[in-house]
Amino acid sequence: MKKMFKTGCILALILSVFVSAVYSEPAVDRAYNYLKKNLEIKDYEKSYTYSLFLINYFETENMPSVYVEPVKTSIQKYAEFLIENGQWSSIYTILDDTKVAPSSVADVIRPYVTMADKHFKEIDEQKKLEKEEYNQQISQMINEMNESNAKAIKSVSDSNLAVAVIFVIILVVFMAAIGVIIYLLIKTTKQNQIQLQNTILTMQSMNFTSSLNTALPGPLQFETGSSDLSKPALEDKTESDISAQDKAVLANLILICKKYGDQIDNATARRNLSNRVAELVYKISLELGYSDQESMIFYAAGLIYDIGFINIDSSILRSRSLTEDQFEVLKTHTSIALNMIPFVDPKYQTVFKDAVSKHHENLDGTGYPHQLKAAKIPYIARVIHVVESYLALISSREYKQISDRNEAISELRAADKQYDQKIVEALDLIV
Repeated sequence: MKKMFKTGCILALILSVFVSAVYSEPAVDRAYNYLKKNLEIKDYEKSYTYSLFLINYFETENMPSVYVEPVKTSIQKYAEFLIENGQWSSIYTILDDTKVAPSSVADVIRPYVTMADKHFKEIDEQKKLEKEEYNQQISQMINEMNESNAKAIKSVSDSNLAVAVIFVIILVVFMAAIGVIIYLLIKTTKQNQIQLQNTILTMQSMNFTSSLNTALPGPLQFETGSSDLSKPALEDKTESDISAQDKAVLANLILICKKYGDQIDNATARRNLSNRVAELVYKISLELGYSDQESMIFYAAGLIYDIGFINIDSSILRSRSLTEDQFEVLKTHTSIALNMIPFVDPKYQTVFKDAVSKHHENLDGTGYPHQLKAAKIPYIARVIHVVESYLALISSREYKQISDRNEAISELRAADKQYDQKIVEALDLIV
């Protein structure tokens, strides 16, 4: 009897150790604790980040019930925060992020998606009404001009000077019509600029200030090799020095880069990665003293830094293990990309070329394709290298041993021969 009791105790102890080992995952526990802590202090942006960690960790597995309610609350609060700040488009990003979550968690965002659909539908209807009103005004003006011409011609038909008068009237009307057309073109251009600026603000899933409401400098002189990350000295410009065309060029460039970023993410099956890289590049640049305008250029470059992947075989991009030959093919995306950015304005070409071709260079010269070292690596390439590695550490299934952002930062600090530590310090401050 005593032997059976002793055997039972041993079996119970082994079972308890096994259960404890299964459910004492430090990564999940810390993410859960950080989630609750940020909910308590109402930092819904960070709490949502930890919710995504839990969702991606369990993915198709069943999420333990103890995590479900905090994750649902975090998603709900973050959605309300985005709506309060007018970031409606980001609701769709949450919907995409929670596709792999349990249905009870994924369903939380659906009412907010309905609200976003309604919001954008109302905007579309308002634009439609404005367009109809604009067309009616043009039609009315044309009718009035035709009536005026008909009356003028009739009034001079019996006069010996009829031909001369008609010519003068037609000339006056023609000049007036040109004036009206020029006025409408100017008005439409201003409306398009405002619409483009608002579109950029809506695109951004994080809350940062748009540079399009402030003066843009002339041709920007970005550093290409200095390791000094202090704010570069640029010639001061006033608002009157900045043309509307310059603002429109930057706004349109960001929109084009956003579309290419979506194509890159589709080709690589990396959910929303281009946008996340760009947002962190923007925030780090501000933290390091770059102006809002320069940081927006870096943001645009961050959207398409992997544009070369679009012309790489998708089977290689999505492979979990690569042969040596496949890896060599993959590395060519940095050179392919140089021929894929003709749409970038000449004044920004240097920054974009550095971003797409040099973001795999390491400080110690072990990177590719040029084995550049330290100060010879441009800032934009260094910051993208840090951000891309950080996001891989906290989100990729191959790095599940990295428990949270703190350990990811520690990994980057330890690799000081690869990553610029000033950039890593700035990243630590903002995430």
